[in-house]
Amino acid sequence: MIGVKFGKRKVVNYRGSQMVVGGLTSKNKIDILIYIARELASVNKQEDLFERVLSLCEEIFEADNIHLRLWNENENKLKIIRSLRPMDPPARDLRSGEGFSGTVYKKGEPHLVADLTKHMELLDEGEQTRSVVCVPILYKAMVMGTLSVEKSISYFYREDDLEILEALSSQLGLALNEVRLLEGLYLANQRIEFDLRMGRNVQNQIIPKRLDPWNGIRFFFHYAPMTEVSGDYFRVFRDENSVTLFLADVAGHGVAAAMVTMIIHHHLEVLMEKTNALPELFEELNRSIRPNLPDGVYFTAQIFRIYEDNSYGFVNGGHVRPVILRSDSEKCELIDAPGLPLGIADVRKEDYRMTSGQLDEGDLVFLLSDGFQEQKNAGGEEATTKRVLSWILEERNRLMNRKGIVEAEELGLSFLSRYEQYRDGAPTGDDLSMIMLQISPLLSRSRAQYAKARKATTLEEKLELCEQIHHAEPSLLANLLYMGRLLYKLQDYQRSEAVLKQYLETSGSVNPEVIYLVGSAIKHQDRLKEARKYFRWALAVDPVHLPSLMCMVKSYLKEERSDDALLVLNQAAREGLRDERVLQLIKRIEKKRSLS
Repeated sequence: MIGVKFGKRKVVNYRGSQMVVGGLTSKNKIDILIYIARELASVNKQEDLFERVLSLCEEIFEADNIHLRLWNENENKLKIIRSLRPMDPPARDLRSGEGFSGTVYKKGEPHLVADLTKHMELLDEGEQTRSVVCVPILYKAMVMGTLSVEKSISYFYREDDLEILEALSSQLGLALNEVRLLEGLYLANQRIEFDLRMGRNVQNQIIPKRLDPWNGIRFFFHYAPMTEVSGDYFRVFRDENSVTLFLADVAGHGVAAAMVTMIIHHHLEVLMEKTNALPELFEELNRSIRPNLPDGVYFTAQIFRIYEDNSYGFVNGGHVRPVILRSDSEKCELIDAPGLPLGIADVRKEDYRMTSGQLDEGDLVFLLSDGFQEQKNAGGEEATTKRVLSWILEERNRLMNRKGIVEAEELGLSFLSRYEQYRDGAPTGDDLSMIMLQISPLLSRSRAQYAKARKATTLEEKLELCEQIHHAEPSLLANLLYMGRLLYKLQDYQRSEAVLKQYLETSGSVNPEVIYLVGSAIKHQDRLKEARKYFRWALAVDPVHLPSLMCMVKSYLKEERSDDALLVLNQAAREGLRDERVLQLIKRIEKKRSLS
């Protein structure tokens, strides 16, 4: 409330003229102007600003009604934003030049109409306003709208009121502009945050959520964007013969860098289907991506591929060198493989040297982004490569001394703990990504046990040995496939299905024979609809895979769906399958359909 005391005004006749008695004094006016400025300066939301203006006007001007209108460019009208109370007839939006508010807006000048009975053209039919003060809401030279205070008594307002309302509207114009800027910034920030969250959700779809073991190789990974989205990217590709790890670090941070990771992901997925040689993959990736990159944007990358015999091949494109920590060594090895970052210039496969080597049981490999070594602590000191290597070695030795064995996940978590201790609350300086892999310490023992299982006499003996291997090293691919086949032969279709599915998932295999076996195991459990999905998958890989074709056709015929069976058979024939059984089956179905 305004801390100003003044008498209520009233209009009286004096010697035949209308006069206002009471109301504001000169001192009141100064106090009120100061109060208005203070009140409007403290508002930072548009809705609150409008409510505050109406409250001030009601108290100062003893108005019957107040109308705040703002100009709407799209509708080309003065739109009612706030009114003190409903009126009859209802207040409406106005065109420029229409009514007293529209006239004030058009001229951009304040106006006092002491007696509206002499200016009925400014009123709507039935409107009871008889005295009005209306002023434009200005910001610099721009008219933003109008503010009017209205009374049903003629001569109620005078020049003092016009001065005060004009001062109030001037403050309102400034406050409204500031509030709009603040709300605009807030909304823009909300949109940015929404876009970032959406970007994070999209990016999360291309970043693996877990890395299951592959053929006795265990993984640990850490991925931590500095903001909502990241310029770091990694991907793991599996097949029956190798596992390939790809890491990239786009120059810069935030949305722009994250968008480049999407481009990398798209082209990499395509190229991995066509290109096997690692240096050639870099050449093709650079050729595909470089034309789509903004000027000055590039990325470092590396590819690390491990084969079934634990040999490896490695190509580097300016990325942080991988670290190998041998199980029998007290020293970290840095793998060198010179090569340019991608996106800078045209490159050829000859610009990248592939480094090869051999890993043994218990060996560890660290693939890191530069965010670890470049991180600064609270004192502003950079971690450096030397310090990062010391964390790896010290934590490995600590775990070995305590437990006698090192596991990838435990070492990875210990390494991250050392990093956090060093950071000591300092801001994260970059995106972080790390993949650590370890050759299982039990791998040679499991492989020897597998060889023994293959030589066992009975199916039951073979299965018992395979189960022991699976318990010790569940990702050994040869054992998974052999065990799944044994269970199928022993007609344990439920367990055969589970083990063969694990083989497909672990290996990344698209072998149509294995896919067919999964479908067949499911079919034996009378789940025909699900079985057909696997037969269809096998045929997508090999359109003339006869066992899958025949099982799919028989399942359709069992459900008396001869049209579907014939469609599948004809498709196989078009793909070049000329098996006599298929041709005879087509003739038999067509004959049966013609007779019916």
